[in-house]
Order: sequence, then C-alpha cells, then structure tokens
Amino acid sequence: MARLKNLTPGDALARHEELEDAEPDSLPTWTRHWIMDAITPHTVPYEQYRKMEWDLDEDIRKAVKAFQRAPGKSEEICPACGHRRKGELEYQWEDVAFDLRQTWRRLRRRYAFGPARAIEKQLWQVEKQIWDNAKPDERRARGNPYMFRLWRWKDLLLCRLLLAVLAGFVLVMSSSGLLTALTQIDCHGQVGWAVGGAVAFAYGLALVEVQRRIGRRRWLRDLCRRAVVVTAFGAGWAVAGAVLVFLAGRRLDLPISVGFAVLWASCALVLGFLFQLFWQDNSIAEPL
Repeated sequence: MARLKNLTPGDALARHEELEDAEPDSLPTWTRHWIMDAITPHTVPYEQYRKMEWDLDEDIRKAVKAFQRAPGKSEEICPACGHRRKGELEYQWEDVAFDLRQTWRRLRRRYAFGPARAIEKQLWQVEKQIWDNAKPDERRARGNPYMFRLWRWKDLLLCRLLLAVLAGFVLVMSSSGLLTALTQIDCHGQVGWAVGGAVAFAYGLALVEVQRRIGRRRWLRDLCRRAVVVTAFGAGWAVAGAVLVFLAGRRLDLPISVGFAVLWASCALVLGFLFQLFWQDNSIAEPL
C-alpha cells in the first residue's frame, strides 16, 4: 500500500528532483515514505523509477538518515480519554527497524551491495538502541541483536548460490555421459578452453539475472560490475567444491585428476546459474 497518497507521475518527478538537490543532512520530511513506496510494487514512485531509469540504489543510500524516530500523535491513543498507550512518537524504533529490514532485503535482491551495507549499518544501530532500552522480559522475547546481525552477515556469502552450485555438482555426478565427456576433455588437454568457456557462459547468465532484477539501466558499467561480483562468488564456491572433489578422490583412491575436478566444478557453476535463473523466483543475493 502506498504511503504517499494521490501522487501523480508529475508530482513524482518534482519530488525526485527535490530529493536529488537535497543534502543528506537536510532531506525532505517525506523522504522515508518516498523510499518505502519506491520499493513497493504498483506504486507511482516504483513505476517511475522503472520507467525513468532513476538510480534507486543511490537514492536509498543518500536517504539512510531519513529512517529515524518521528514525533507526532501516536495511533494507539485511547479515543475516550486521550491517554497515551504507546508514547508520543508515531514512528517508533521498531517501525524504523522494520522498514530498514525491508529496504535491506530489496537492495540485496537488486545486487546493490554497497547501499545494502549502508542500510545494514543503520539497522544495526537501531537494533542496538532497541536492545539497550528494552526491559529484561522484552529482551528475552525479542532476541539478541548480535545474533540477528551475524545471521545477516551470512548472506554476504550468497548462500543461495552455494546451494545452487552444490546442486550442480550433484547433477554432474548423476550423469554418466557428462562425466565421460569431462574425462575426454581432460585427456585431450582442453581443460583451459572448456573452463574459460564455462566461466564466460556463467558470467552471461549472471548478467541476465542482474538485469532482470534491476530492470533497464543506463549505467552498463554498474550492471557488469554487479554481474562480476556474483560470478566471482559462484566461481569461489565452485573452486571450493573442486578442491573437495580432488581431495575425496585421493582419499578414496579414485582416478580424479586436477583437470577433471576443475572441469566438474565449471560444469557445476554453469548448472547452478541455470538452476537459479530458470527455476528460482528469488534473487541469488536475497537473504535466506
């Protein structure tokens, strides 16, 4: 649901220009609502960012300080006597934390790792503020913020891609024809060409995946850079799998050479990206 009511495309254009001209320390009062609408589908700001190719990620990074407690009349006020049940702030720290989590998740989905780090830093400060002001009973019910932050940090490793590459290893192992082909490539000394082609193909799939998440974008360099980061993480998980395959082969006295293990890993990398691209609705970088 849109937070800025009755907004027209013309109003959205004027507000975006005002936001771009504003300094990070003197943002408009409606900035927080604008950002939340911009990441909510079927709202005017969301559609305008998509059509006009505005840089949503940098606008979120700029507006990170807009997520603060806001004074005003609380919604939880008794209509009979006017007694305040919640307090004098309509936008509490819990509300701030909720919006920051939603924004952080959307940035991760768009592979905007830099702005996501800025939002996560602000979220951590808010969670600490909530924890420090909570009563003992509330702390037990709420959970430790340090554990929440560690849980978020694990998503820096792109765990969805790890699972996809692992599934790729299993698929290669289950195909005797593919294993035979990899053995022939290794015997003919074409490992380098095959691995290079597989990595290039995986990068192309990563490029398609990133473009699908962030939409049309005039900054091709930004699109390619995010695809490089995703491919590098996938290659890292594939290399780790190749090392395990080679060491397991040595341990079990199986005829697995270094070249064969690398070929196996490159195939797993490609299959992992294919699996993620065509069979998963979630982004590779989206938190588990």
